[in-house]
Amino acid sequence: MTKEELRDYCYSIGLIDSKFAKWEKSCYTSGYRYDGQFVNPYDFIAAWVEVKQSVAIAQSCEIDEDVFVNEPIRMLGISYVENDEEIKARISELIQSVQENIKFLKWKQMKKSIEKIEGDFE
Repeated sequence: MTKEELRDYCYSIGLIDSKFAKWEKSCYTSGYRYDGQFVNPYDFIAAWVEVKQSVAIAQSCEIDEDVFVNEPIRMLGISYVENDEEIKARISELIQSVQENIKFLKWKQMKKSIEKIEGDFE
């Protein structure tokens, strides 16, 4: 998959550009992430690696339990994938994982809100 094919595919499935922290030795020229309120804007699901001329895919998606993190869903690790079908399959798996984590975090927020309301009546 080329850089342009990756971009077009990611846009077609609703991923948006990742806000990479700009540092001097960054090897990622473009990355794509899930658009959600809980997703870290500096992480990526898929990215183009200029040095290797290939696609990097995050290995997993987890919720960061750090209290001070505003966007607790983080992408961890990377693997380089050459096969187009495998790229699409991994991206799909990660999107599903992100969506499940978002549902869980929203459930936790709702539960916390209900507990606050119930506490007001005691």
